[in-house]
Amino acid sequence: MGASFRSFGPVPSSFAAEASAAIHAIDLLVDLGFSQAIIEGDSLTVIKKLMAKTKDLSDICSLIWDAQSKAQNLLACSFSFVPRMGNQAAHLLASADFEEDRFWAEDVPPSLGPLLTKERCISERV
Repeated sequence: MGASFRSFGPVPSSFAAEASAAIHAIDLLVDLGFSQAIIEGDSLTVIKKLMAKTKDLSDICSLIWDAQSKAQNLLACSFSFVPRMGNQAAHLLASADFEEDRFWAEDVPPSLGPLLTKERCISERV
């Protein structure tokens, strides 16, 4: 388990931000030597595009293609939709005001601990 924060600067849409986050997650996993992953996101549209076997023709097609291509560097990679209620920690991290990129491996930022515990309990009930 891990978490990361990366500033992308201005992005044209929330869909582009979600797709860019997926690319960043895959890059980080590969750099850390992971071979299997489940990439979670709360944009059902983006998750469906990442899972699709057909060519995407939307405004974010280059981001979708990049994520799908990078995912092939892993032995196994799947994409999973997580409703916003179960993904609040990601949104809290995304709204943090860090001055530089950061990542945490096998731990989490202290401010996210209680929220992650709550989200874990919710996901175990589902």
